[in-house]
Amino acid sequence: MGALLDLVSQPLHSAKSAESAESHLCVPLTARSAHNAHAHAYRAVPPPDLSSADEEAIAEAIEERAAIREFEGGESSETAKCEARVAMCAFRYRLTDEPSTWITMIAPGCELEEARRTLDLRFGKRLLDVVRHQFRRWMA
Repeated sequence: MGALLDLVSQPLHSAKSAESAESHLCVPLTARSAHNAHAHAYRAVPPPDLSSADEEAIAEAIEERAAIREFEGGESSETAKCEARVAMCAFRYRLTDEPSTWITMIAPGCELEEARRTLDLRFGKRLLDVVRHQFRRWMA
């Protein structure tokens, strides 16, 4: 797995969700009700679009990986750029500290379960959600 880079996205302001907040969170029983009520408001809300800073960081990471593939791996410039774009993965995640703020993790070559395990090891019970970001502009 490549290096991980976290980028803070803009806070998300949205209406409260009616979905159940019973989830994968491991919260002590005494705090579970209050925690679930808090997490309940954000459970079904998708992450906002990437900020321009996030998009620039991802584009820069793709360019850097392409340059490495080209100069150290001996690939043609065209192949290196294509392979770097294909390998690029970004994930959005939220923590209990600020559940309305989505953070972006750049993890080339990483799948969702691997990203979830990495974030769970790093943040433990504070991790609320992890979703794979759907690429748009820089995948073309």
